[in-house]
Amino acid sequence: MADSSTGDRSTRENKLMGELTCDPEPGGELPPSTQDQKATSSQIATTDKTKATGRREPDDTVDASAAGETGSTDKQRSGRVSVLHMMFFFAFGGSIPFFTVYLRHVLIFPDGTPATYLIGLTIFLLNGVGVLATPIAGYISDRFRLESGILAICALVVSLGTVALAVPGFHGALPLGTTILIVIPAALVFGFFERPMVPLINTETLNYLHWRYADSSGYGRFRRLGSAAFVVSTTLAGLLMATTGQVAMPLAMSAVGFFILAILASRGVPAKLQRVRIPWEHLKGDRLFQRFLVFAFLVSLGMNSAFVFTGFFLDEIQAGFLILGLVLAVSAVLEVPVMARSQRILSRLGAKRMILAGVASQVIKVVLFATLAGTELPWLLVPVSFLHGIGFGLIYTGIIAFVDSRAHRDMRATYQNLFHLAWGSAVAVGGPFASFIIGLWNSVVFMVICGALLALTGVYLMVFVRPPAQPASG
Repeated sequence: MADSSTGDRSTRENKLMGELTCDPEPGGELPPSTQDQKATSSQIATTDKTKATGRREPDDTVDASAAGETGSTDKQRSGRVSVLHMMFFFAFGGSIPFFTVYLRHVLIFPDGTPATYLIGLTIFLLNGVGVLATPIAGYISDRFRLESGILAICALVVSLGTVALAVPGFHGALPLGTTILIVIPAALVFGFFERPMVPLINTETLNYLHWRYADSSGYGRFRRLGSAAFVVSTTLAGLLMATTGQVAMPLAMSAVGFFILAILASRGVPAKLQRVRIPWEHLKGDRLFQRFLVFAFLVSLGMNSAFVFTGFFLDEIQAGFLILGLVLAVSAVLEVPVMARSQRILSRLGAKRMILAGVASQVIKVVLFATLAGTELPWLLVPVSFLHGIGFGLIYTGIIAFVDSRAHRDMRATYQNLFHLAWGSAVAVGGPFASFIIGLWNSVVFMVICGALLALTGVYLMVFVRPPAQPASG
C-alpha cells in the first residue's frame, strides 16, 4: 500500500511539474524531500481528502512554528502571509523601480551630466552585498525556524537605510563627493538587509501551504496580492513624482512601508527557538537543482536588468515622469491574474513550458521597447509593459514551484535563498553590465542585448535542464 501510494504521488508530481520533475537522475542524485517522506495510511487518507476538497487537516509531521505563529488559527496564518506579501511589495514599489532614475538625478557631474558608471557601481554594490546576505539568512532560518524574526530586523534596517538614501534627493544641492559618501553606504545597508526578505516571506508562505494543503502550487494566490500592492505603490509613487517634481518622494513612501512591515513581521517571532538539523547531503546530490541555478542567473540577468534600468531608459528618451509611473505600474498588472491562475497553468503546462512562455513574453517586450524608443509615441510603451507582468508571473511562479519541489522540508529557506542568491547575483552583475553597455552605446541598445540574452536562456533551459527518466509504474 505504501509503495503504491508513493508511486501514485510521483505520477501526480510529474504531471504537475511537466518536464521538470522531482525524480532522481541517473548517477546517484538524491531524491527530493517528497520521496524522503514515506506516506503512512493516515497520510494517504488525508491526501485523498485534500484531492477531493482542496483542503486538509494540518499536518502534524510539519512543525507548527514553521507555518506561522505557533497556536494561531488557519485564518490568522493565511491572513499573516497575505499581509506580508502586500506590505513588502508596497514598500518595494517605491524604491527599486525608481532607483536608477533617482540616482540619475543625484549622481551628477558638475556639468550636469549623469555619472553613469557611478550609477552602475551603486546598483552593483546594492545587489552584490545582498547576495552575501541570502545564504546566511537561509541557514539561520532553517536552523532555528526564525523566518519572522529575521524578516522584522531586515525590514527595520531597510527602512532606516531608505531614509538615508533619500537625503541627497530632498536636499537637492549636495556636491557629488558628499552625495557618494551618503548614497554608497546607505545602498550597502539597504541591499544587505532587503535581499533576504522575499525568500523569507516565500519560505513562510510555502511552510503554511504544506502545513495546510500538503502542496505548494497555491503559492500564486498569495503572491498575486504582492503584485497588486506593487501596482498601487508604483502608481502612487509616479503620481507623487509628477505632481511634486521631487525624485525622492518614492523613497520616503518606501521607508514608511518597510517600517510598517517590520512591526507586522515581529508579531510572528516564536517565543522559544528550536534547533533543526539541516540535511546538507540532500543539496549536495541535487544536480538538477544546481544546473537550474545557472538558468535562474541568466534569466534574471536579462529580465531584471532590463526592468531595473527601465526608469533610466524612459528618462533618457524623455518619456516623462507620468509615463514612467504608468509603465512601472502596468508592468505588474497582469502578474495578478497570471499568479491567481498559476496552479491551473502549472497543471496544464508543467513548470518548464510555463517558464519558457514567460521568457518569450519578456523577449517580445524588450524588443518592442527598443523599437518604440525612436518614435514620437512614447505612450505606446505603457500597453507594451503589460507583457512584463505576463512574463514575470509565468517565470517566477514556475521557478518557485520547481525549487520547492526539489527542497527537503527542512531546507525550504535554504533552497529559496540559494535560488535568490543566483537571481540576486545576476541583478548585481546587471548594474555594471548595463552601465557599460549604456556608456558605450545607449539604453536602447541595452534593451536589445537583454532581449538576445533572454532568448539564449530559453535555449539553455531546453538543452541543459533535461527531464529525468520517468519513474516505473506500480
